[in-house]
Amino acid sequence: MPEAVVSKHRQIEQALRGLIESGRLQPGESLPSELKLAAEHGVSAGTVRRALSTLIHEGILKPRRRSGVYVQEKPRQKIIGVMVPNVDNPDHARLVEAVTQGAAERGYSPVLFCASKDWRNYQNDKMPQVHFVERLAAMAPMGIIACPTHVPDEELTRARMRELKIPYVITNDYWTDCRRDRHVCADQEAAVRMAVDLLAELGHRKMTMWMVPGDEWPAAGKAFLEQVNYRSGFGQVNLSDDPATWVAQFLAPEGREKPTAVIVPYYEQAQHLLGVLESAGVRVPEDLSLVCLGGLPVPKPHEVDLTATISPLREVAARALSILIDDTEESTCHYRYMPTLHVGATTAPAAPDKSPAGTKPVLVSLQR
Repeated sequence: MPEAVVSKHRQIEQALRGLIESGRLQPGESLPSELKLAAEHGVSAGTVRRALSTLIHEGILKPRRRSGVYVQEKPRQKIIGVMVPNVDNPDHARLVEAVTQGAAERGYSPVLFCASKDWRNYQNDKMPQVHFVERLAAMAPMGIIACPTHVPDEELTRARMRELKIPYVITNDYWTDCRRDRHVCADQEAAVRMAVDLLAELGHRKMTMWMVPGDEWPAAGKAFLEQVNYRSGFGQVNLSDDPATWVAQFLAPEGREKPTAVIVPYYEQAQHLLGVLESAGVRVPEDLSLVCLGGLPVPKPHEVDLTATISPLREVAARALSILIDDTEESTCHYRYMPTLHVGATTAPAAPDKSPAGTKPVLVSLQR
C-alpha cells in the first residue's frame, strides 16, 4: 500500500480524535457520512473507512445499523455534582447534607461547588462555575443538582450544561426562568401565605415585606400583597440592599402609622436585621414582629429562635436525585413541596389597632 495513503489514514484518524477530545464532537453525536469525510479530506471512501474502523475497534466510535457512525457515549459514573451559593447559609448547608446522605444511600458520590468559596479561590478565573462544569463533565457524572448561585457566569453555566449534555436539576426556593429545566423547590409562595396568615391571626394588620432587589422578588412580593389583601390588612413591599435603610424609614417620624410586623426572605437577612433593629432600640417582638422565609428546624444555641418557614429540603433533595438517577429521560418537570411553619420568639400579638378599616395594600419601592 502506498505510503501516502497510510499517512492520510493516520491524519483522518487523528483529526477525528481531536474533534472528540476538544468536545466539538459530543458523545452520542453522529459523524458525517464516509463520502462527505472523503470529500473534505481529498481521499477515497476506503481510506476514511479504514480510519473509522480503527476508532470503532478502540471503542471511541460506535456504528449503528442504517444510521451511521456515532461518538461512543461514556458510561455515566456514580457521581453527582452539587452547586450551591454558600454553605454558610443554613438552607444551602442542609441541601448539601441531604443530597450527600441521599446520594450515599444509593451508592453515589457528590462533588461540591460552592460559589462564595470557589469564587475566592479562582480570583483570576472569570467563569469558575462554567469551568467546574467542564471539569465535572470529564468524570461523566450522572448529573448536577444546581441551586442558582447568582454569580456572573450563571446563565453561561446552564447553557454549558446543555451543550455538554450533562443532566441537571435546578433546586431553589424562588422562581427563576426554569421553564426549559427540571426544577424542584420549596413552595415559597405558600411560605409567604403561611407567614401572613400567622401574623393576621396575631392581630397584625399593617405588615411589610423587606426584600433585596432582584429577579426573584416579584412572585413572592405579589403573593404577600394578595394574601394581606385577603386578610383585610395593609401591606408594603420594600426593596432595599441595606436593612439599615429600611430601619431608618421605619423609625422616621413621617406622621404615618408604622408596620407592626416584617417578613424577611433570607435567614442571613433576618439575623442582620435583628442586629440593626437592636442597635436602633427597636424591640423584637414587643415593637415589631419578624418572620423569616427560611430558617433552621432547630435554632443554633447562640442565635435567636426565629419564627420561620422551614423548607422541606430532604424531600427536595430526594426528588432531585430521583429525577437524575431514575427518570433520566424526562426533559422538563416542575415539583414544589410545602414548607412547615415554626413559631419562635420573634412574633407576638399586635397591640390593638385603632386605624380605620378598609385600607388597601400598596407597593413601595425604595431606591438602592
